[in-house]
Amino acid sequence: MSRPSTNAYIWGTTVNVDECVSIFRHLIQNFTLDDNDLEPYYHRQLMLLHRTGSNILNVNCQHLHSYIRSRQLYHQLVQYPQEIIPIMDAVAQDEFINITNHSGPTGKNILSFGQYFDNFWCY
Repeated sequence: MSRPSTNAYIWGTTVNVDECVSIFRHLIQNFTLDDNDLEPYYHRQLMLLHRTGSNILNVNCQHLHSYIRSRQLYHQLVQYPQEIIPIMDAVAQDEFINITNHSGPTGKNILSFGQYFDNFWCY
């Protein structure tokens, strides 16, 4: 589902919501663990959610940090987790719908940072 550009910022920050959406969507659609992967890692994870009926997408924040394009999002997530996580969750839900043509669990968040969120650090 595409949304019109709003040029909105999170209040009290310099975090542009559209940039967060674009960066995380790009990560979901393009991140691979190595050059031999034929399908993006998070695309596979979303398909696995669909097949298993699970509603938890574990995001490894080291992937955010190691993927050059999403490094800024990683730092924003560290600084403003309460604001960034809902944005990322909405993107994950949109991508789930786009990939599976299925709406998924209604009214439930699918994004989880699990153990990775407890181990944040900034470089």
